[in-house]
Amino acid sequence: MRQTVATDKENSAVLTAIRTQLGMTEKEEQNGAAIACYLAQQGADLHHKNHHGKTPLEVISDPKIEEVIKQFATAFSIKHKNLSARQVRPVLRECAICDNKTSLVTFVPCGHTVVCTSCCVKMKKCIECKVLIDQKKTQDGQVVNPSDLATNSEEALLKRKLQELEDTINCPICMERHRNRVFQCGHATCGICAESLKNCPICRKQIRQKINLF
Repeated sequence: MRQTVATDKENSAVLTAIRTQLGMTEKEEQNGAAIACYLAQQGADLHHKNHHGKTPLEVISDPKIEEVIKQFATAFSIKHKNLSARQVRPVLRECAICDNKTSLVTFVPCGHTVVCTSCCVKMKKCIECKVLIDQKKTQDGQVVNPSDLATNSEEALLKRKLQELEDTINCPICMERHRNRVFQCGHATCGICAESLKNCPICRKQIRQKINLF
């Protein structure tokens, strides 16, 4: 893991803060403990062995200092995980086709990222530069499989059509029974729900006539 190197002035300030936090003085042995805490805080590998075959934790003789160093290492680990989680979170951008804000795909080889996974299904060329598309990749680097996307789109379309069909057949009040009682305004409900209605639930017009459809 690559680490950044701070200036001597910055290091001194950090070490002073660590010594203050731990209640240490500037004695040589305590200064060494402060440096160990600083390195742990920066992500140093506490399991790395020296030329004597010992890890930093094995060299430390004071159990209290060992525990403090572990706490600094844990703090770095939590901070690093949170940072990594934020970095992999998909960035939502507006698709150039459907205008929805979602995670977009990247075209290979041109590198343009302009459309979402749903809209890229049938695209052969990049709509930005007209270069032929070899691959389509999601933000996490996964290659988009057009056949899978097409299947998902077809399933979603069929489900939507089925829902629309059910909405036109089922009673708008109970959403369970079929519409079999129509009013003079043209709207309909099921017979049971229609019994107590005085106004149409759709257009709010007064019901003067209720006609059985079947």
